[in-house]
Amino acid sequence: MMKWQALCAPKNVGGIGFVDGRAINQTLLCKWIYNIEKGTNSICYDLLRRKYNLDRGFFQIDPHGGHFFWKGLHKVKTWARLGCGFVVKKGTRVSFWHDVWYGDTPLKTQFHKIYELCHPTDLTVSETMDMYHTGGLLCRSLRPTDIGG
Repeated sequence: MMKWQALCAPKNVGGIGFVDGRAINQTLLCKWIYNIEKGTNSICYDLLRRKYNLDRGFFQIDPHGGHFFWKGLHKVKTWARLGCGFVVKKGTRVSFWHDVWYGDTPLKTQFHKIYELCHPTDLTVSETMDMYHTGGLLCRSLRPTDIGG
């Protein structure tokens, strides 16, 4: 008996060359997410945007509820996020901590100690800037031990 990965390996490396349907499905679901975020206009994408109120963007939406296709999109959200970089513009569709919009990794990875101190952590860039301007961001004094210094 052979493992599925071995069966899917190309023939020139000893496999049988089967197509990995799961990987193809995940790739196609990631493409749906990309097109939703890109703003592709078609009846299917418009329907999803209206039904699930995607004004804030796909990555900021709660995955609960919906049909199997919607749940499938959320199962591959992590994979789709790995290959995405965002242009901020107004900042209403880009997560401050979780999306890659400055540098090569999310800010929660770059500044993990500060991320652990901030609440809430699910704000968009726009919402974070609003909190900053009203003095509501990081409303506590930081000691060098809090941020790893």
